[in-house]
Amino acid sequence: MNTIFRTADAVSWEVYPFPNMRYADLLLLTAEAVNEAEVPANAYPYIDEVRTRAGLDGVVNSWQTHASANYKTKPSTKEGLRDIIQQERKIELACEGHYFWDCRRWKTAVNDNNRLIQGWNVMGASVSDYYIPTTVYIQKFITPRDYFFPIPESDFINNPQLIQNRGW
Repeated sequence: MNTIFRTADAVSWEVYPFPNMRYADLLLLTAEAVNEAEVPANAYPYIDEVRTRAGLDGVVNSWQTHASANYKTKPSTKEGLRDIIQQERKIELACEGHYFWDCRRWKTAVNDNNRLIQGWNVMGASVSDYYIPTTVYIQKFITPRDYFFPIPESDFINNPQLIQNRGW
């Protein structure tokens, strides 16, 4: 917001959206786009910058040094690097609300969001009762419906030619 004090009695302000984006998010989105549009090697510098900031080795060196024999070449293929970038985004941006949109963009929500959500038995009377895994709820993701949101009824009033998204 931009506030201008003209006199003691006259104040004007201008409200504008303030973009808030982490640099690591921007780097990993760029790496994702470069991997899809070009060769995987062009995406390495973007991933490596995020990893360097975290005190880690580069992506190629890490996978060649620490991966099992079957996965040492994973960063050299488009599909392999796609998996690595998705893993890097999950780790770097954990608990920041990005995964909700990422899993929809990657079309992996149907696999990731159809599962049991479990926790400890907080109603247990003893310590041994507490440490029993208990299902809190069953998460359901219906495909293809849940990849889209329902269009609000107010939008249909404004534009009667709209058609509701499938499944809603």
